[in-house]
Amino acid sequence: MRILLCFIILTLFAYATPPECDVSRLTKDCRLFDASPAEITLPDGTFFSNPRSPKINSNPYSTNSSDYKGSQNSGIILDKKKTEELNTLASDLIQARSRLAKALNSEKDMSEDFRMSLLADPTSTLFFNLKVDTNGKLTTFSPLSSTQIKFFWPPNGKKQKYQDISISDLIDFLNSDKVSKKTQKEIANVFNLQNKVNMAYNYSNAISPAEEATKNQQAQIFQKMRKNRTLELIDIAKRSFQKIFDQNASHKHNKVLKETIETLKFKFEDEVPKELSKSGCADGPNAFYYPTLHTFVICNSILNYPDNQLVGIIGHEMGHSISSCSLSLGLDKIDPEMLDSFLIKPSINTNPMDKKTLYEIKSSLPNDKIVRINNDYIMSKSFVEYATEVQLYTPLVKKIDKEDYPFNSAKECIVKNSKLRDTSIEDTTQLTRKTSEMFKKSGTTLNVDDQQSLQNRNNQFMECLGGFDKASETAEAMSDMWGSIAMEEYLIENPPKTDLEKLSLYSFFGSNYCRSHYEKQKFPIQTRTQKFSLLELKSIALTGVSMDMKHLNRNHPLDEVRLNDIYFSMPKIAESLGCSPGKNSECFEKIKNFSRISQKNSQVDKPYNEGSQN
Repeated sequence: MRILLCFIILTLFAYATPPECDVSRLTKDCRLFDASPAEITLPDGTFFSNPRSPKINSNPYSTNSSDYKGSQNSGIILDKKKTEELNTLASDLIQARSRLAKALNSEKDMSEDFRMSLLADPTSTLFFNLKVDTNGKLTTFSPLSSTQIKFFWPPNGKKQKYQDISISDLIDFLNSDKVSKKTQKEIANVFNLQNKVNMAYNYSNAISPAEEATKNQQAQIFQKMRKNRTLELIDIAKRSFQKIFDQNASHKHNKVLKETIETLKFKFEDEVPKELSKSGCADGPNAFYYPTLHTFVICNSILNYPDNQLVGIIGHEMGHSISSCSLSLGLDKIDPEMLDSFLIKPSINTNPMDKKTLYEIKSSLPNDKIVRINNDYIMSKSFVEYATEVQLYTPLVKKIDKEDYPFNSAKECIVKNSKLRDTSIEDTTQLTRKTSEMFKKSGTTLNVDDQQSLQNRNNQFMECLGGFDKASETAEAMSDMWGSIAMEEYLIENPPKTDLEKLSLYSFFGSNYCRSHYEKQKFPIQTRTQKFSLLELKSIALTGVSMDMKHLNRNHPLDEVRLNDIYFSMPKIAESLGCSPGKNSECFEKIKNFSRISQKNSQVDKPYNEGSQN
């Protein structure tokens, strides 16, 4: 009887406890998106792209931007019918290019580089020169058979170079018996579909000027409304940070943390120099923190996202300002007049990278004159020594050594539990070599001492480095934790009430996950080739493995990890979704109670330190 009673109690407890949050289960393998339109719109007018419907125009309302162009750089705004047609063609093209990748794997007379070229970005020159004739054979649009194109040649890789070749030579090879019938068929299919897409744009039934003017006016009104709301969300995110700092007022670095967030600036995309906004906003919805100016920027293309997701993105960027690397740089107040003297006297500073940074500061110097340049991470060591001597800047917020970072326990927790990728000395050595090569191309040769100094810097800031063959995921994971904290603050007052509002909680990362999940189910590869290195493209063309698994340059964890291990480990987010927190909820406690954790760690260390002195 007792055994039966225990079994009943355990069964009831199991049913009463919701399952752990998991993105694939929450979205029912992402099929919840199937019942939704291409753009999922919430009652407040915010919206996000449905990952199950490939989108053509990813920036539908920023028509007042100086760099605005319509769908696929066509300069036009398409009506609904034409957009649906193009979306269908885009989906068909994804499948066709994936089938082509599989077919190319079996071609013995093609080198890796040649295969990669055939899988190039569909907007490349290749697709604007070739077409398929009535017999299914490739031919050229141009009557001139001598038309040249850049390609890896010859195809088999023997003495192969990336060079100008005659299009007729390429056509002859692809139509020859050296290429299998299956591959020829898949190549023809890809070219046919791409040409249909091109034709659809060229002969699109664009809306009238009056309708376009109305849409632009509506877009500007919506953008203004969203900018005002974004400012309110920034206040919510800041409040979530300040609550944690207030709860840990006894910590020795609490003042530095508070001052760092209090002095953090925010700008919209159109409020910063074009060069800066272009580098951060050109690749679609994004936001970024620029440490030199201690400023984070929200791109216009992300303003449409739902409040509960946008506040998380804001918190993420704010989190970068208090990362272990950022805090180890400190904050400085620069002297504008002294900065001018640096710029007009080339003999003072000959390092081209230093000059570039100083000109960026000059072009967008904040009103409070607070920057981050008193360090040899952003600037060269010789610059720091000289600038300190002549008092180019005054230290404002002190530096925190990485070993003394207040959130080291939380960082170690998330890295260990989620097995995040980190960088090694071997990786930083490779970065040093590539950086030296970059300097050499700009006309500066680093001597042995300079290279060693650079290597020491790279080793010191290992977890914050990215943009080379393998990047650390640690800094981005920590910022995701701060994004989760900002979302929690928002959800306390604004819990989601409908399924769509729950979906919107992870609309940005969830869409990315479901898009890759969907494509991995149906197709062997994804087709964002322009975002990947030559080496990766070679590997993808040969193996057909998902690009998400091949993208070693990323410094963000995979979207599935970001959601399941970080965002869904925040109890309030899990509660809002109706599931149990993920495995890393303990890591959030280490952030929220960092002063207690630090004291506990120092007490543990103390007997050992005392003993070692005897």
